[in-house]
Amino acid sequence: MVAVLEEIKLITKQRVERIKNPFNELQDDYTMEKLFCFKRGMIYGIIGEQGEGGELISSLLSGRIPIVNEEIYCDGKLADNVVLKQLGWYVGKSEYCGRIVKKQISVEKALLHAIKKYKRYQNLNEVVEEFHLSPDKLHNKITKYSGEKWRASLAIGYASRKEIYCFSWMNTACFNSILLSSGVFRFFKKLKEEGAIILLPTSRRENVIGLADEAIEINNPQYKSIISENEYFIKNF
Repeated sequence: MVAVLEEIKLITKQRVERIKNPFNELQDDYTMEKLFCFKRGMIYGIIGEQGEGGELISSLLSGRIPIVNEEIYCDGKLADNVVLKQLGWYVGKSEYCGRIVKKQISVEKALLHAIKKYKRYQNLNEVVEEFHLSPDKLHNKITKYSGEKWRASLAIGYASRKEIYCFSWMNTACFNSILLSSGVFRFFKKLKEEGAIILLPTSRRENVIGLADEAIEINNPQYKSIISENEYFIKNF
């Protein structure tokens, strides 16, 4: 594991992947060959339409899906899925235990495991107070939470000493609703100050103005074509 991550570089290749997001929706995401660079202590808006690659980028950098042809470098060293799972966190994901038969566990159990293993906190109450979690909801699984799930998931990742926090791709309405109703954005400055990288894939650059340090347009050519400029359209319309 990289001790202090300064920069991560992702070289995407042509790939189509069906991914399930935290809203339990299946989404086909498509990437082309492109270089992305993310630096320590920065919040990035990843701008693109649904399916343009934002979900795939978050899933790759959190170690949630296997690397296929992509190249990912952590401070110049080629990284594999083991390293990415150590560094990255996909905010909103369900937590499981068991190697053969996986069973979804409660937020409380996930936090207690993180506290014991990574020792960032001395006890559960410290996490609950810092992330403003409801004690009476801790017995729930992430999938049973409402808006608070985003803070709860962020808390588990932070207690586990993650350095890259990846959100799911969200359209404008969902992006505004989730970030505001959950209040999860209130913890971003703290994470930044401690050197974390935060990725916010969304549909419009305007969504991350005043929030992200940098907005990166995916600019996937497949999503930039204009039907009225197509020769077949011009000929037959």
